[in-house]
Amino acid sequence: MGRVWKKKCPICGAEFEAGTSNAKYCAKCRLLGKQARERLLRGGKISCVNCGKEFEGHGNARFCGEECHKAWILRQRLTKSETASRACHDCGRPTTDYRCPACREKFRLRHGVAADAACGEEWVYA
Repeated sequence: MGRVWKKKCPICGAEFEAGTSNAKYCAKCRLLGKQARERLLRGGKISCVNCGKEFEGHGNARFCGEECHKAWILRQRLTKSETASRACHDCGRPTTDYRCPACREKFRLRHGVAADAACGEEWVYA
């Protein structure tokens, strides 16, 4: 049998025997999961992801209320739409679409596609 270390659990204070030197928690507290352990070590308070206010939560709660959750989702959507950039398929310049506006116009002129063509229309390539 290998070496056994005597440890004290920082959450519940119970003495336990560990098979490794880097074990931190007793068997009961180890099963709680990382977020629950961190919350217990902080005293049961959770910081809201949106506003930062501390609140009593359960499980893996991240927001202090429904308003904060909705505000966070809205902010994430706005941030993604403003900063979502990719490289243009033709020239490599940053754009939020498949082609940058200049390359899109060149493509339309080259292939005889009207600027107001809908997606469902068939394009006739020359």
